[in-house]
Amino acid sequence: MAYGAPVARFHTRGWGVTAWTIDEQHAQVNRWLRRLGELAGFAPELDAEGLCAIGHRSGLECAIEVFGPHGEVVVRVPLMPWPPARPEAVASQCLQAHFLGIDTVGASFAIDPAGAELVLWKSAPLDSLDAERFPAWLDELFEAALRWRDALWQLDASEPACEAASACELSGLPARRAGHVVA
Repeated sequence: MAYGAPVARFHTRGWGVTAWTIDEQHAQVNRWLRRLGELAGFAPELDAEGLCAIGHRSGLECAIEVFGPHGEVVVRVPLMPWPPARPEAVASQCLQAHFLGIDTVGASFAIDPAGAELVLWKSAPLDSLDAERFPAWLDELFEAALRWRDALWQLDASEPACEAASACELSGLPARRAGHVVA
């Protein structure tokens, strides 16, 4: 693309621009949740505020929320209480892992002030998901959260002298230096 070329065409993809009513948003996500529930043997559903808590086979749990005029789906997975024993080491590793979102499948680390927890969260426009993509999107986030929960707990429990071994190395995730994967 040449400099100065119009970029308006990037705003016409179709998703993220549809105005949904709250009832339509909830109904759509509830259909996806019911489908998930049928596969797993339970019946999750958004409450009146657009929130649903579900568990994963890994033992992790998540909160799914729907809000906004264009139907944004937000999922957050608690990883550990905040502050941990070594908050500086954990925060540093989270910031490094978050670089470009590659090691977090595009999700972000955050501290949930209401729950005093470190969470991994991700959002997507409702229009970008469908009945097949929604469970895959959730599973991808759960898998990343599981890797990071284990790595961050291990880092937090390690001795300060062991900080040279990053959480990436402890978890088996690739370490990154200057934007390149280190083998």
